[in-house]
Parts: sequence; C-alpha cells; structure tokens
Amino acid sequence: MAIVVQLINRAGAVIATQKFDKDHIVLGRALDCDVILQDPHVEARHMAVEVDAASQRLSGRDLSTLNGTWRMEQNPRGVPGRRKTRFFDSPFFSGQVFELGRTHIRICSAVHQVAPAMPMSRWESLGHALAHWWIYSLLVVLLIVLQIWDSYLSNPESNKLSQYALSALYPILAAVAYAGLWGFIGKNIRHDAKFPTHLSAALGAVLAVSAFEYIAPYWAFQFGLWQWQGTITALFSAITVFALGVVTLSMATHLAGMVRTAVALVVPVVLLIPTLLGVLGQPDFQPLPPYDRSMVEPVMQFRAVTDADEFLEAADQLYVEFHEDSASTSGEKK
Repeated sequence: MAIVVQLINRAGAVIATQKFDKDHIVLGRALDCDVILQDPHVEARHMAVEVDAASQRLSGRDLSTLNGTWRMEQNPRGVPGRRKTRFFDSPFFSGQVFELGRTHIRICSAVHQVAPAMPMSRWESLGHALAHWWIYSLLVVLLIVLQIWDSYLSNPESNKLSQYALSALYPILAAVAYAGLWGFIGKNIRHDAKFPTHLSAALGAVLAVSAFEYIAPYWAFQFGLWQWQGTITALFSAITVFALGVVTLSMATHLAGMVRTAVALVVPVVLLIPTLLGVLGQPDFQPLPPYDRSMVEPVMQFRAVTDADEFLEAADQLYVEFHEDSASTSGEKK
C-alpha cells in the first residue's frame, strides 16, 4: 500500500519521484504537506490523494482551491495534451496526470505496471560514439584548416593567413548555437541534452558541405558540369541538412517514422526552393557576361541620345588621350 507521485515537465519527462508508504497524502505549498510544490499558483493545501488498501484504487479531492485542480488528457506515451477538465472529488486511474497551478504531476499506485525496457537503438550507439571531446575538437581543427586553405587559394596575394581563420569562426559558432538549441529541446523532451553529440553532428555536417564546395570546381571542370555546379552543390547541402535533421530529431525528440522524415525535410526543401525556381525558369539563352540594368531599352533611357558621329568622335578622343597618357608615362620612367 503506497502512493507514488512524479513531478513531470510539459513533455511528460519525469523530473522527480516520491514514494509514500501510507494511504493518504496532501499536496501543496505548506511545509507540513507530504508533497511540497514550489509553485505560487498552488494553494498551501491544494489536493488530497487516497488509496484503497484492498483494491489499490486511487481517489483524489480538490481542497477548495483558487486556480483549481485539472485532470489532463495524455497520449499513450504519457505526454500531457492540451485538453483538460476540472477535477473536484472522484476516483482516477493509476498514472493520471494532474495540473496544479502551473505544475504537472503524475500519481500512481505501488502496483502500477511500467512499460518493458526498450532495446538500445542505433541512435543511442551513434550518440555515444559522437559524444567525445576529441571528435568535435578534431572537426573544428579540420574546418579551420580547410577554410584557411580554401581562402588562400581564392585570394593568394594576401600574406596574412590568420585572417582567414575568422571565416571558419562563423560556421563553428553556428554549430555551437545549433547544438545548444537542440540540447535545450532534448533536455525538456527526453530529459537528456546530448550537447556534445549535437555539436559533433553539426560540425560534421558543416565540414562535409565545406569540403564538397572546396572540390566542386575540380569535378565541375573535369566533367564539364560547370553550369550545374551550383545546383549540385545546393542539392548536396540539402541532403546533408536532411541527414543532420534526422539524427538530431532522433536524439532530441520522440518523433519516429514518416513524421520524423517529414519534419527533417522542411529545412532542406526551403533551401532548395531558389535552386528549383532557377532550374525551372532557366532561359534558353544565357549571355556571358550576363546583362544588367545598365543595358536598358530606349524607352527607359532618360539620357540624351548620342548619334553615331558623336560616338565615333568621342571614341577617337579617348584613343588620343590614352596614347598621350601612355607616352608621358613612358617618358617619366626613362
């Protein structure tokens, strides 16, 4: 004969558990209560719970509270839903979730049947493998080296390679922010932050995209795919983001199957929209170099029209001035 009270968060994860070997307990903020709740919206003596010694049946009573006691509907995983009904005085089943003020509690009897143990999934093994300091440290070093080398090849006239390390700082900070966000979400949903795991996964995704962008000019030149270089790079980035999303959602949430896949597809699809629109709207002729707004049709020109004779005279004048400047420059050097 015992009553078990679990303090849970909004996602149904257990924060604290208390077991009482008696048939009657009181919940509230008063210090003489069996369960003391640190919630200003809870009464000093808010709710009384009893268990029948013979049948182990639970019953409860609201102690005339200001904000009330609410019975919460919950899904099969025990996560509280949004629908709730006012609770006054009635029996309830073991495992029922109640809302007292802003606090969620689950009340069970001692004979409450718990779910069987779950097997370790591949995501747990992957999370354990990635949660090492040397992994994300190595990824940070590789990312900085790749960014410095890529920047040097793109701008070889500069001799200050240290400034290129700043270009790697931004994706690293973005990976840290990403890991912090999903660590916070995982802490509230699954009661496990896994920050090192999220950080290693995010840095790995950034490094993969950076490496693919680095080698893109080489395969584009060798296989004559320079017109599709941007599209293929965007597609690879979207696939990488999708894979990262699947890993992150598997470790931080309870989503599974098609729901997890659909959620992981949201960001990659958004990233691919400009690329898809560019491919679908690609014209038959592409000028090289491309036209810009400096070449407008005559109806949109506000400048006075220059006839052919004036244009040729101005061109000859520029030609003469160029040769005079070249001659004077050569004389000064001599």
